Amino acid sequence: MMNNNKNQKVIFLDRDGVINENAKSGNYIKNLEELKLISLVKEAVHSLKDAGYILFIISNQAGINRRLISKENFKDINQYISRELAIPLENMYYCPHKKEENCECRKPKSGLLTRASIEHKISLPESYYIGDSLDDIIAAKAVGCKMIFVLTGRGNEQVKDIQSCKYKPNLIAKNLYEASNFILGGKL
Repeated sequence: MMNNNKNQKVIFLDRDGVINENAKSGNYIKNLEELKLISLVKEAVHSLKDAGYILFIISNQAGINRRLISKENFKDINQYISRELAIPLENMYYCPHKKEENCECRKPKSGLLTRASIEHKISLPESYYIGDSLDDIIAAKAVGCKMIFVLTGRGNEQVKDIQSCKYKPNLIAKNLYEASNFILGGKL
């Protein structure tokens, strides 16, 4: 189904570390029992949706190809997030590849953003991206998205490395809730 979102307000969200808490170090969210939404995420998402934004999830999920996440559990996680945040499943884009597979869809490459923009006719320079890693910054800025870096997830560790990154976020926020307030308040 092709939507025409050229004039729509679009926000891309990273998943782990922005919507839900990251798994323990070096691990993956493998089932619903391990999934915990970050505080005020539902409120942020619903405020953005009420203001007319269309939301997409763009996420690396190498645990799939590492065979650490079953297809059934991955489907359950997606359905839960879709239901809780009212984000349609067709607006969720995941890269299942490991870093060493060197695919075009794994962030910091911007293949998933490009694919979403083509499939849904989205103007990337008119869109926002909210993420918690340098990879998110690079992927978003490479295609011209306005980028908000959040200090949840890996953000608190990686914020110190922003100065050495080729690209810079437009804003830094404590969490998705604060990022949504920046957007809704016209600060970006």
